[in-house]
Amino acid sequence: ELGNMYFSQGRWDEAATAYYAAGVRLVDQGLLTQAEDLIAVIRGLNGANADDLEQKIAAARNVENQ
Repeated sequence: ELGNMYFSQGRWDEAATAYYAAGVRLVDQGLLTQAEDLIAVIRGLNGANADDLEQKIAAARNVENQ
């Protein structure tokens, strides 16, 4: 919700940071599909954060498949 608040205020960098942090928490909780849902939004705001989140999701999937 913090990301949504920043987004609605046009505070793009802060929104990207909040969405990324939420995505990392989702990965840590094993909620990979929900984390993936944030990638497109983050990519529109900060491509580097989206790339990093994708890597974290891929690493978590690799751990699941072992």
